[in-house]
Amino acid sequence: FHILLFTERLFEPSSMSEAFYRVWKHCCVSKGLGEPSLKHGVRFDVADEAIGDYVAKWGLDSEMTKGHVKRSKTGYSMTDLLRAYLYTKDKQFSKLWLVYAKAFKGKRQLVWTNGLKSRLLVEEQSDEELATAQVEEAEKFAEFTAEQWQAIYRTDSEFYVLNCVEKNPAGFDDFINKLCKLSAEMAVGRGGRGDVHVARARPTRPNARGREDV
Repeated sequence: FHILLFTERLFEPSSMSEAFYRVWKHCCVSKGLGEPSLKHGVRFDVADEAIGDYVAKWGLDSEMTKGHVKRSKTGYSMTDLLRAYLYTKDKQFSKLWLVYAKAFKGKRQLVWTNGLKSRLLVEEQSDEELATAQVEEAEKFAEFTAEQWQAIYRTDSEFYVLNCVEKNPAGFDDFINKLCKLSAEMAVGRGGRGDVHVARARPTRPNARGREDV
């Protein structure tokens, strides 16, 4: 997890890392998780130009609240698990998703230190106020079955579906049926290491893949 500190003076990153490491090590050991290394257990960065490129690409707000959507080069994000299950129907992916969902349900993504909001003049809103806040109204056009959404994603057709809704709503059902037929002709498999091969269609002209450029 991440902690964002507001301080009145600068600190040396090395001294802060060592101080936080001692606390973090105690927490890990007391919970039976083993002793983390100083190199990988804690990282302290000053939020200035040194991390400007990183913040520009990801965003400090996302770094603080959206760690669950990040993934490594060889790993899965939580939504990747759902996609993998959609492709393969392998219950291993659905079980992992359920573990995540049960652990995160009702949990806050961001916790403020007591008194910090008032000091920074951040307006407090209750759950009731947030629930009744006006949001942009939308008209529901269609609902997809799991099979239909699988076809849309596997054929790389998200854009074309939205385009069809805007420009040719009368032909929407026929368009979705064509995508389902195209998806059924695509193969799904696993590599030698058990990795799921995501058989999304290669970017080609819509009419070359049985789709109308609507």
